Amino acid sequence: MSQKAEIRRYLEKGKTLTPMQALGLFGCFRLSARIKELREDGHSVITRIVTTKSGKRIAEYRMPLFNLTCSVCGQEFRSDVTGVAPELCGKCFQS
Repeated sequence: MSQKAEIRRYLEKGKTLTPMQALGLFGCFRLSARIKELREDGHSVITRIVTTKSGKRIAEYRMPLFNLTCSVCGQEFRSDVTGVAPELCGKCFQS
């Protein structure tokens, strides 16, 4: 299984992931590149900047909680919000 697929499955479980965790869990040195690929594939990934105990600021990624279907193209996507009309995937929202 590819790193991208492993990371997607991990995030779909509702877990958060930092670059150091991705290195340890998946041997992934470029988590931001895998996240970009997931977004290009139409997946919604939320980025939050967190501060470590040592004071460093790093990215922490997660996927939204709800599975929805885009009202324009029919593609399934994930969101933290439901019941917002119309429900649009990232690609349709940007166009």
